[in-house]
Amino acid sequence: MTTARETVNALAEYRRRKGIMQITIAKRMGKTPAAITMLETRQDRNPKWSTVTHYAHALGVRLDNIPEDAPVSPKSVVPLVECVDEAAREEQG
Repeated sequence: MTTARETVNALAEYRRRKGIMQITIAKRMGKTPAAITMLETRQDRNPKWSTVTHYAHALGVRLDNIPEDAPVSPKSVVPLVECVDEAAREEQG
């Protein structure tokens, strides 16, 4: 069973691969950079799914239909992220 924490870990890895700075995500979420650091570095050990979804949206990723207690596989996040990236490229080109 995958947790919200594991999903944040997968999204944080995506953020780093894309070169998106924590301060950028913080501004998009209306949070402080310290709050993003806490979220990503496991200081927030059990993040709420609403926080995970907000974080994903700030990265430009949509996580659809996630109930508060539902498990989500981080493996499913990367393909979704790649689909979002592909759609953005098609819109630009």
